Amino acid sequence: MTTEFIPSDEIVELLANLTDSHLKPEQQDRLNQLITDDPQVRDFYIDYIRVHAMLIWRHGSVPALDVPMDAPTELLPRTKKSSSWALSIALGLSILVAAFAGLYFVTIGQESTAITMHNNDTQWRGGGSPLRGGQLIIGDGNLTAGFFQVKLPTGVVIAMQGPADFYWPGGNEFNLDHGRVKVYVPPEATGFILKAPRIQIVDLGTEFGAAVHKSGDVEVHVFQGEVMLNKIHIFKDEAKYVSIKEGKVVDAKINERSFPAIRP
Repeated sequence: MTTEFIPSDEIVELLANLTDSHLKPEQQDRLNQLITDDPQVRDFYIDYIRVHAMLIWRHGSVPALDVPMDAPTELLPRTKKSSSWALSIALGLSILVAAFAGLYFVTIGQESTAITMHNNDTQWRGGGSPLRGGQLIIGDGNLTAGFFQVKLPTGVVIAMQGPADFYWPGGNEFNLDHGRVKVYVPPEATGFILKAPRIQIVDLGTEFGAAVHKSGDVEVHVFQGEVMLNKIHIFKDEAKYVSIKEGKVVDAKINERSFPAIRP
């Protein structure tokens, strides 16, 4: 007989503080420990984040593309029992007020610098490097050449090859205006957001590549795990091409070699 998982008051409080941007460093460490040590807590955490994302997409101000009517839109695991769905939805509704207040749905850490892991033969437009003391700071970056890899305070690793134009606002998100990146998101940073013009890619525990073309069109290739592109789920070994002009999303051929490799 399977026992339904009921989260402790501690877990509920930690997740509420996480989505309300009130999580203290020691609470972040505690949440990371719980997620790492207990598979049930990890599953519950992912469900919680998914429901929060669903509320943002269905009730927030995020613009959506016109997608085929038969496009998958489910935001909760298909393998969970209905009682788990109800529990997750109830928790998600409890943070709806925060979503309407315009808060980011995940703000794990708000540090203003990120660790530069690789900075090989990089050239920056106009000599305007976004690095201070060798570390990436909040702001714009216009990489014209070279390889650049950074680790955000949340543990997210982003690799890019110039040319690439980006903006890091701090926390657990990254804006890509043009270029190609490969992204690794550790379990504790699930919910990472990669923003492109008119598009948001929400990580649900994954490694993926994203390309923003000069036309504004976007490619998303998932190598591990799963992402959500607006209301469309993209799973491992799947790729999508987004035509901004036509407002359509079509299947594409997965090609990991077309993205810069993440280096140790």
